Amino acid sequence: MTIGESIKRAKERGLNDLQILQEIMKQNPQKGKSLEEAMKSGKTPTQILEEITKQQNAPLQKFSPVASPIPSQKQAVPPPPDDDMKKIEEARKRIEALQQSTEQRGGQGTITPPPIKPLVGQSVSVKKVVSPDPGAEALVRSKAEQVRNNLLSRLKTKKEFFPSPSKGPSVIPPKTAPQQPTKAFYPLPPKPSPREKLWARLLMACFILVVLAALATFWYFYLFPPEAELGCQGNEDCPEGYSCATNGVCTERPTTQCDSDSDCPADKLCGPDKTCIQKPIVPIVIPSLFVAEKERTIIISSPEELRSLIQQIVQESEDADQFKRIIIKDSKENKSLNLKEFIDGMLIRVPPEIYQKINEDNFTLFSFSQMEGNRIGFVTKIETQEGFSSLMRTEEPALKEDFKSLLTLMAGDVAPATFYFRNANETPGYSGYNFRYQTIAKNDFGITYLISDEYFVFTTSWKSMNRIIEKLQIATAPIELANDLKFGDSGYDVKLLQTWLSQDASVYPQGLKTGKFASLTRAAVTRFQEKYASDILAPQGLSRGTGIVDLYTRIKLNELYGRSGVLPIKPEITSDLRYGDHGDQVKLLQSWLKEDRVVYPEGIISGWFGPLTRAAVTRFQEKYASDILAPQGLSRGTGIVDAKTRIKLNDLYGEKTQ
Repeated sequence: MTIGESIKRAKERGLNDLQILQEIMKQNPQKGKSLEEAMKSGKTPTQILEEITKQQNAPLQKFSPVASPIPSQKQAVPPPPDDDMKKIEEARKRIEALQQSTEQRGGQGTITPPPIKPLVGQSVSVKKVVSPDPGAEALVRSKAEQVRNNLLSRLKTKKEFFPSPSKGPSVIPPKTAPQQPTKAFYPLPPKPSPREKLWARLLMACFILVVLAALATFWYFYLFPPEAELGCQGNEDCPEGYSCATNGVCTERPTTQCDSDSDCPADKLCGPDKTCIQKPIVPIVIPSLFVAEKERTIIISSPEELRSLIQQIVQESEDADQFKRIIIKDSKENKSLNLKEFIDGMLIRVPPEIYQKINEDNFTLFSFSQMEGNRIGFVTKIETQEGFSSLMRTEEPALKEDFKSLLTLMAGDVAPATFYFRNANETPGYSGYNFRYQTIAKNDFGITYLISDEYFVFTTSWKSMNRIIEKLQIATAPIELANDLKFGDSGYDVKLLQTWLSQDASVYPQGLKTGKFASLTRAAVTRFQEKYASDILAPQGLSRGTGIVDLYTRIKLNELYGRSGVLPIKPEITSDLRYGDHGDQVKLLQSWLKEDRVVYPEGIISGWFGPLTRAAVTRFQEKYASDILAPQGLSRGTGIVDAKTRIKLNDLYGEKTQ
């Protein structure tokens, strides 16, 4: 085989020109220098190989590429170790030396090299074998060629020793000693800064939130799929607030279009501008606890407005003896005020224990119109009556000061005529349900309150309390005489007897209500018994009156007057009196002072407060100095009927009348 055929076959096996040239230089070291010089002169490996191929008769042993499989381009094969190359080179030189020695002997015998194992890295040994066969030379050549092919095949599985140059002559680098593999040390990355950590955590949190939102959205639409569109042919086929569109599907009506309330959702109505607006929330108003002739609703946004509006209602002119219910609404919360909210808004002080006894939500606020002016009051339901009366009795001394802000709207800041509360059923002439009252001014103005089994009533006049009792239909126990009465008795029952007998002028023309059973009262009882002799005297077998109020006489008196509730009127001085005043109050004062001849020896009842009356008042004050003058730090009487003087006069003579 010629060298040209060897080069051609090597190219077919995948070797490039540089690899083939390097192999030729290894196999022909005597020509290696010339080939290197040719490459240095600028010739390429391809040009050098073309010159070599022109020598068709070149000996085969000069270049014999060993057939070997083409290495895979994806498999990186390392170059053979230098020790193997040295062994191969030594083995080649020994074979050439043996061939030369054989030729010098004249062809006597042949040298047959042992077959070289295909593995690289094993040592190659050559044994001399002398064959007497003259045709052994051809066999030796074939064996040598096979050895070379095996060597070349093993070399082709390795990497190229040197990369192929793109341009210029190739330079074969010198052989270097094998290097031990070194360990690669990579520097550790720097630690992240706090800011980088924060950003990393924020990004991770955002990622988690996105994942959670995606999961929540998925499960929401999975568990609550959207409702299917409702098909329709007209608006009547759609729910309220929806209309039938042109595509035959019910769609919600826009809030900007409406002709009537039916075009809007249930919680809206059609406004003046043809748009659906929110329905106003109407506050729930608790029904009134009694029937009032009128009703007034006021809307407030602050407590200051409440006080000014209540004062305006007090000053309004109304028909006498009429009730007007007052409803107060809070514009901010759109609700009606309860009793506690009204009291707090009016700056009234009320003990918290009272709210535990009443139902503060179920109450009725009212104004009552009378000749003396409008009066304010309220009624509420009682939740617990136990201990309520004693609680109010304890609070009585402070009620005027606690309700001062309400009372001043009607009469200003005036000193009370009396500094204590009384029972109404102890007042002569009153027959209604008992209540407690304190007089502040003579024009029927004061504090009155009532505690029944069902209601708690607070108002500011005697008349309004009487009328509210009638409105609420609170039952009143009948007034009656329960004990026998005779000459010499005294007290409330005697005054009640005199009051009833004075209703008939033919029986008791004098009409005195002194509270003492004297001769005039005995004569009146006798005339009464004889007038109703069939009911009083006949059952007892009597023909003339006895003048003693016995059982039959009491039964007839209770029958005639007990149901009517006629009681004696209790007079009292309700205003201050001084020199120059005149009227009924002065006349009442003179009649009381006349009872004590030491105080008022003249005893003139003229109705005019003159010097005699002033002197009598001075003597009265000095007589009861411990109750009138001492509390005021005075040592001598002033002659003026002030609050302390009125209290003492009412206590002494309030039960008496002329």
